[in-house]
Amino acid sequence: MTPEDAVGIAVKLISIGVIIDAAEGLWIRQEFGPSGLFNWQVLRTTHRWMSRRSATLVLDGVLQYPNYLALLIVEIICAAVLLGRTSTLLLCIVLAVRLLSHLRNQYGLDGADQMLVVVLAGCIGWRIAPESWAKEVCIWFVCLQAILSYVTAGTAKAISPVWRSGTAVRDILRTNYVGSRISFQWLSRNSRLSWAACWGTILFECAMPILIFCGPKLCLVFLACGVLFHVSIAITMGLNDFPWAFLATYPFIFLCSVDFAAAIRHGAYWVSTAGKTVR
Repeated sequence: MTPEDAVGIAVKLISIGVIIDAAEGLWIRQEFGPSGLFNWQVLRTTHRWMSRRSATLVLDGVLQYPNYLALLIVEIICAAVLLGRTSTLLLCIVLAVRLLSHLRNQYGLDGADQMLVVVLAGCIGWRIAPESWAKEVCIWFVCLQAILSYVTAGTAKAISPVWRSGTAVRDILRTNYVGSRISFQWLSRNSRLSWAACWGTILFECAMPILIFCGPKLCLVFLACGVLFHVSIAITMGLNDFPWAFLATYPFIFLCSVDFAAAIRHGAYWVSTAGKTVR
């Protein structure tokens, strides 16, 4: 896999996630209206500067209902085109709409929303970088952001008594927001399976750096587990954009794993050659 291939795959995966997220926004469009949960007139009071006259003249014209829905439509169109061909301009438009959406709807954002921005920024940086070393930095930026995300989540779960007890996944599936009655009832009847789900998640997220930096083969094991992990979350919890945001980082992760393994082999060869020269 070449870096260009990795970026192309990531762009297509992230575009699917963007289309799904924007389509969900259009589906609940009434929530962005004057009587909705995401009423802009209320949300703009989150930061004082957004209520200033100079800021409202610009932001109201873009983020107020129903103008904001036009942004989502533009985002869907751009992302759909990106499924066919990669364009730096379209990537910039999608990233701009993403950032405006985060500014407008600051409540309810999750890791998938943040990772969408990270991958978009990494792909744009790779395409506009003039030097090969700068392109490499963009690839490692996305990879390290993914590692940080997984390890932070795994560590937080590892120090949580609820996760260590093996009941966290079951209790999450009991909620109205991301719950699943069938999955909750299933885990309630199988305490060992509930315990395995909790500790499997903890070990998977915490062991990510080890699997990635121990060679491409172990990296592929992690990526395969990651696909199953994120797809299962999407199915059971209804987080439809969640898998696409994180799976879009996998081409970058695999490239970094290959580069890291090659660097280790090169370093070992250099050390052995230097040792023979000294003798």
